[in-house]
Amino acid sequence: MPSSAKNTDTAGGLRERKRLATRAAIIEAARDLTTRHGLSGFTVEQLCEQVGISRRTLFNYFPSKEDAVLGQQGADFPDELAEEFVAGGVGSTQTVSARLMDDMVALVVSLVEREPMSREQYLQLVRVIKAEPHLQTKILADMAARERALAALISRREGISPDDPRGLVAISLLGGAMRTSTQTFFSPDNSIPLPQLLADYMAAARELFRSPPSSAPSQPKGKP
Repeated sequence: MPSSAKNTDTAGGLRERKRLATRAAIIEAARDLTTRHGLSGFTVEQLCEQVGISRRTLFNYFPSKEDAVLGQQGADFPDELAEEFVAGGVGSTQTVSARLMDDMVALVVSLVEREPMSREQYLQLVRVIKAEPHLQTKILADMAARERALAALISRREGISPDDPRGLVAISLLGGAMRTSTQTFFSPDNSIPLPQLLADYMAAARELFRSPPSSAPSQPKGKP
């Protein structure tokens, strides 16, 4: 690779690391201020001062204090991850690719690995949500938006409608597995990586669907 290309890659990597570091600093400061003063107990200007950034920079990362506290990544998936996911599909309305669930897991894991969360950060977020329970409403709304974005990607990938039951069931399974995996991952006695936990839960879901249907329960004696 020419040296100019290497320099470009290095510069791009450095910019990305700085961006992630700034984003992490904003999230940490927002959660710290919320824990100490409540969400309405500090201003955007105070948050910016604690991080050492301008108001304009803050809003380049997050549209509101609530988003900064929750560390929301937005509903849309990064372009490179989205395109890689879409490229793995079959593009047919007649079938859904066998690797859909595996590729959905890989997509989510890639997203999580971009901005990993420590157990301390997770517990801090839990404390913030307990102190500001109305944030649950925003979390649910953001989850719904992310699921719609994923449904759109599945639609592009598989050539099916965003409302196709196959895609919606896959999203529901992934969401449930992700929530359970996250809770297990951050438990004090856990030593299993999050990707493995998520893969195990999804494998269990597939096993359930492969199980033969049980016979109908027999009627009690003396009943027609």
